Amino acid sequence: MKNVLYFLSVLLICYAQSYAEEGASCHKLTITVSPFRLLNPELYLSGEKPLSRKVTIAAMIGAGRITNENITCSIMGIGGQIRYCLIDSFSHGVMIGPDIGYVGLGAQIEDPIG
Repeated sequence: MKNVLYFLSVLLICYAQSYAEEGASCHKLTITVSPFRLLNPELYLSGEKPLSRKVTIAAMIGAGRITNENITCSIMGIGGQIRYCLIDSFSHGVMIGPDIGYVGLGAQIEDPIG
């Protein structure tokens, strides 16, 4: 199973890099996957929508399983961000902004770290 996740992660990274080379476009919505979280395994999706050339909003959702000291439990997360582009624009810029989120575990884990 982990080999399949590694392969999918590499495939997604290669696709994202090849797609990014297609020149500038005016995005209306961007959906991304966090490939490294698939190693948990946890599917984590993010969607970002520009409000103007410099301001965007983003929403994130994730779900999966984690194992800690031989205890496997479900994990669910949801969050949001408002981002401001300091340099350039939404398509090629450097962004900052506050992030708020919630992560819930389906079991009691002693001393969780996150």
